[in-house]
Amino acid sequence: MELKKRILIIFLTTAFIFGTLFSILYITIESHHDCIGEDCPICQCIIVCENILKKLSTAFGIVSIYIAFKFASKISIINYFKLVPIQTLVSLKVKLSN
Repeated sequence: MELKKRILIIFLTTAFIFGTLFSILYITIESHHDCIGEDCPICQCIIVCENILKKLSTAFGIVSIYIAFKFASKISIINYFKLVPIQTLVSLKVKLSN
């Protein structure tokens, strides 16, 4: 099961990188094309690439915020446990006898 998750993560990461790079590359190459008018297929592809980049940047922003909150919560929990001493019967030196 762990191997399937790793393969899926690698595939999604690769798709994210290629989608971003090829969209940027297409926009930069075709930005100075000879436009034929309203129904220009190159302009429509540029619009699609811009939409892809907007959606991928939104997804990337959400994931980065999630990672930041997870990291901050782990740090705050670790610092909380370091500052609060755990009191046990042994640390309080309580004698347990009947």
